[in-house]
Amino acid sequence: MLDITIIFDKQGPGQAEKDVHPEGIRSLYTYIETGAVTSQLTERIEERVKTIRSREDIEMGYWSMNAALQDERFFGEKEGLEKGREIGREEGMVDTLISLVEKGLLSVTDAAEEAEITEEEFEQRMNRKRLAAAKP
Repeated sequence: MLDITIIFDKQGPGQAEKDVHPEGIRSLYTYIETGAVTSQLTERIEERVKTIRSREDIEMGYWSMNAALQDERFFGEKEGLEKGREIGREEGMVDTLISLVEKGLLSVTDAAEEAEITEEEFEQRMNRKRLAAAKP
C-alpha cells in the first residue's frame, strides 16, 4: 500500500493556489475544513472514512464485549471459589462431627444439631463416609 502525506495550510488555499490546484484539491480543502462533500474525490474519501469508523465501532464493541466477558469470568471464578470454600468448610465440620460420634464423644442428635441438619441426614452422611473409606 502506498502512503501519501499531504500538507495543508489551515487557512485554505490563497489566490495563487486556487489558480494552480485542480478542482479536486480545492474540494479536498473544503472537505477538510467543513466536512462538505463537493466532488467525486471527497465522496470517495467520505465513504472510506465511514467504513473505517464503522470498523472501529465494531472493533470497540468487540473489545467492550470481550472486557465484559472477562469481568464475568473473573467474578464467576471468584464466586465459585468462595462457594467451594464454604462447601469445604461445611464438609470438614461434618467430618469432624462424624469422627466425634464414632469415638463416642458426641451423640448423633448433638452432632446433627451442631451441623444444622436432621439426624437422618447426618446418619446418611456417616454411612456415605464409611462406604467411601471402605472402597479400595
